[in-house]
Amino acid sequence: MKKIITWITRALILSLSNYHAQAQTITIDTIRPFPLGLSENITTNIKFASPISKVDFGSPDVGGRKTGQSENILLLKAARPNFPQTNISVYLTNGAFYSFLVHYTPIPTNFNYSFKDFPAANPIHQITLPTTHITASNEEIQLTLTNLYIKDDLLWLHLRATNKSSISFKPGILHSTIRSLHPFRRTADESIDILPIHSPQNIDLPADSTITLTLAFKPLAPDRQKRLVLEWGEHDGRRILLSIKAKHLLHARRLD
Repeated sequence: MKKIITWITRALILSLSNYHAQAQTITIDTIRPFPLGLSENITTNIKFASPISKVDFGSPDVGGRKTGQSENILLLKAARPNFPQTNISVYLTNGAFYSFLVHYTPIPTNFNYSFKDFPAANPIHQITLPTTHITASNEEIQLTLTNLYIKDDLLWLHLRATNKSSISFKPGILHSTIRSLHPFRRTADESIDILPIHSPQNIDLPADSTITLTLAFKPLAPDRQKRLVLEWGEHDGRRILLSIKAKHLLHARRLD
């Protein structure tokens, strides 16, 4: 009788262990948004392969409507210039889902898009962005480069900014330069100012919060003794410098 009880106990333990192992096997996919620039004077047209079921706008600063014979075309336009970065979520009738990270641009480099339909069961594997993690921090403010890629003949930088302090961070400076890796070797082209094609406008970083920022430049190809330096900060307060080496810029992947 004792042997039977021991055998049953072992069987129960093994069964519970297998169940626990299966219950802990969870697959989570991260959906990375597609960058999209909108203007108040130019209509952006996005064509999907299936009818649109629902569109969710993250902000009233952007708007749009469905059109086309099967309502599979989305017309988008900015409601006002220089709106803060926001997002748009599009749901299709076949279950596919699209996510867009939207920023303001006076003249979009591209305003006509056509998406092939994603498999309804697993639509998010169709878009893959390279990930990069370069971080700088100062006075409880942290700035991290999370994505770097080429799209629409522009170099896109996606950044994550975190304020770990109890005081709101109100940036008024965004300065970008190409600098030498050896600052003590004085040369004529040691520091060259460059202007972004797109940069965030009027974005505050509240206390104990995290936001995302997007910058776009004309593609850069500096030599390996140079780096891109982003200076982001308040006029009379905290500032942070993020340095990106040339090898990272030269290895930016093209996003089709």
